[in-house]
Amino acid sequence: MPRIAALLSPLLLALPLAALSAFTLTHLQSLVGVDMSGRNLVPGLGIGMTEALTSLILAGTLLAEVATRGWRGSSLERMTTAQQPTHRSDFFFAIAAVTALYPMIVLIGTFGVCVALREAVGAWFGWRLAADWPFWLSVPATILLADFLQYWLHRALHSDMLWPLHAIHHAAADLTPLTAARNHPIDDFLTSLTSAVAMLTLGAPDAAMLWAATLLNVQAVVVHSNMPVPLWLEKTIVAGPRLHRLHHSFLRDEHDNNFAAFPVWDRLFGTYRLQIEGPARFGVDDPRFDTGNPLRDIAVATLIWFQTIGGRLHGLVRLRRPVRTGADLS
Repeated sequence: MPRIAALLSPLLLALPLAALSAFTLTHLQSLVGVDMSGRNLVPGLGIGMTEALTSLILAGTLLAEVATRGWRGSSLERMTTAQQPTHRSDFFFAIAAVTALYPMIVLIGTFGVCVALREAVGAWFGWRLAADWPFWLSVPATILLADFLQYWLHRALHSDMLWPLHAIHHAAADLTPLTAARNHPIDDFLTSLTSAVAMLTLGAPDAAMLWAATLLNVQAVVVHSNMPVPLWLEKTIVAGPRLHRLHHSFLRDEHDNNFAAFPVWDRLFGTYRLQIEGPARFGVDDPRFDTGNPLRDIAVATLIWFQTIGGRLHGLVRLRRPVRTGADLS
């Protein structure tokens, strides 16, 4: 019996957390008198609903870690008694994620492009395939489509062209639940945009979209934690900390695996890798992405990204330019 309880403990903690988050947000106006009318339920495209959801999940996962691993095995213990510069960045991004600060950073960091994209996506009604589907079908369908799109975006973010943006997230030298919020503004916006496309395309009812967003966010936070997720669950249904720790490996041949929240996509497209023991080291090989000053890290990553794009464009121009021979010069 104790063994069964230990295996089920992550689910027993994560599912009530998701339920509490969804219930609280759904009934926010009647519970605390806050008017949430007109707020966008799509994660990342509005302020208020998303920030409230994020704060509930981050706090709940930190407490769940203490409950399942004890104080000495929790992220809170490491962040408070053995704080590193990388933890300061995690704290910054987490605070930004649960306030109105991050939408402002995204606005500035994407030079206003996000405003036009947000309006375009918000005005697009899509096919609304799931508008009349039952709740039990529309929620998993929305989650799977969002994860499918994010799987391919995640792979693209590991390409040389987009890696400087995604390296901010991978630069964390220690994984904590707060690391889930540690993203470059452009990286974060692209990820939110793919979720928005999935949700607006299917057009599920608001309650179904809220539950889908909640479950996706819970999974994204839990995989960066130290919670004990059963191995059979990670192999067959949903990725947990074991799979994601390998994805955060310092070594590129290890971190270019396990991109999806659900292993089905990694298995189908050849990027699934199970390694029981964790990687020897987390982070990236460029110290400029994790200096302990997150605003400077964002600025440097953006500059490196522009330089990368400039180098690629220059290379394309050189390839297109005809080679001049001696006959051409005569």
